[in-house]
Amino acid sequence: SGYSLVRQHYEHHQHHHWASSSSYYAHNSHHSPSLPMPMPMPPCEEGRVEIRYINLAKRPRRRAGIEGRLRSAGLAASSKRFEATTGDEAPEAIVTRYWNSRLNAAFDKTTLPHPKVPLTDGERGCATSHARLWAACAARPDEGKPLVVLEDDVEFVPQFDAFLERAIRVVEDAVPPGDRALLLYLGADVAAWSPPRDSQAAKLRLRQEAMTLFDDPPEATPRSVRLLSADYLWQTSSYVAWPRAARALVDQLPIAEPVDNYISRQILSGHVFALVAVPFLVRQLNAYNDGDILHSRPLLACHDLNADDVAPAPILNHHHRW
Repeated sequence: SGYSLVRQHYEHHQHHHWASSSSYYAHNSHHSPSLPMPMPMPPCEEGRVEIRYINLAKRPRRRAGIEGRLRSAGLAASSKRFEATTGDEAPEAIVTRYWNSRLNAAFDKTTLPHPKVPLTDGERGCATSHARLWAACAARPDEGKPLVVLEDDVEFVPQFDAFLERAIRVVEDAVPPGDRALLLYLGADVAAWSPPRDSQAAKLRLRQEAMTLFDDPPEATPRSVRLLSADYLWQTSSYVAWPRAARALVDQLPIAEPVDNYISRQILSGHVFALVAVPFLVRQLNAYNDGDILHSRPLLACHDLNADDVAPAPILNHHHRW
């Protein structure tokens, strides 16, 4: 049932603190800054679902595309555009200019662990856009409506509106408002599922299952979607944030890494918890390719390395789609 699923998720995080005690992760509590920018949130029509999609002003075709897909899904009235922040508008109080890649390297063996990797302008703008939405959601009471955050290059499974409303209802029926420090990912690149699904074999099975609502013929698609807990995720294309989770994310500002890594750090620390819809309800079009954001993950080496660290080589940037 939905209740037992969510209860097991919380019990797991109450007893599973390996990340916070490991040598590569240490949490430093600090006072979060306020967001020095207006956060207009025009109301949508009344209902359980409220959607904001992030879109750069220079991307009218993407806006038209996402609005068409939302309209086809029957969610046009529940959705509003949220103008993305650009890198040169991103304040350092919200997102830093460098990040430490060591935590990410523990989950991605192609990442070079290094304490000072420059964040790109695109990453800083993306992170600030998400933080602005968190702050708007965080201003709501615990029992307030959750916010569905989408990036403008996503597509949806058939009957997405019904799946989405049901998933939100399952969570809200199972978890009291004061305990909803919870993010529900509608699609993601999951690096680490929570036990008991943390084996490589389980990860491969879930990866195969994740795309079945997109890839299989209608008669082969499952009639239900599971909500499974995860410990470390990449991508922020599509998630549901409840006010208490949004408040927790704002409380830990500034963002000192790409925004997906930042959220995963907060999951590992126990500040927020993550559930993932499996099969996925949303996917990015050409994920990791042809996007607006250069991703700074150092694959081979990084600027400012000492000769004793590794042989010097430039950062190998590649696109991260959002």
